[in-house]
Amino acid sequence: MDKHFMPEETPESRLDLLDSNATIVVNEKYFTRLSEEELINARAAFTHNRLKMDDLEEAKKEYMADFKENMKPLQEIHHELSAEVRKGFREQEGRLYGFLEGNIMYFYDKKGELIETMTRPATTSELSQKTIFMEMPRTGTEG
Repeated sequence: MDKHFMPEETPESRLDLLDSNATIVVNEKYFTRLSEEELINARAAFTHNRLKMDDLEEAKKEYMADFKENMKPLQEIHHELSAEVRKGFREQEGRLYGFLEGNIMYFYDKKGELIETMTRPATTSELSQKTIFMEMPRTGTEG
């Protein structure tokens, strides 16, 4: 077979001949060779496309950095709330007041509420200290 079908015919008559004389006509994807001008245009379009992609990648990096920065405090809050929901307690920091009763140390917050998680056996140094809940020695002057 020749490389070109009836090259001496005009493009319109060649198409008519192809259409009327072909054994089969199919619609499929195929490759055609680019002319020198088409190849130059394709390279320019390729370069332009790559530059646009690079710009978008840079914008994505900046956006993701902002996104991560904005997500960080929300994730910390999420973890704190998740722990509160699971355990039923909230972690706080503040002044606690310890009282020895028997061999147990009880701690209260500034509102006077018992902090159950801090209740523990007293240490030896705590046991040697006197508090208002311990029995005071009698001096003989009591009424």
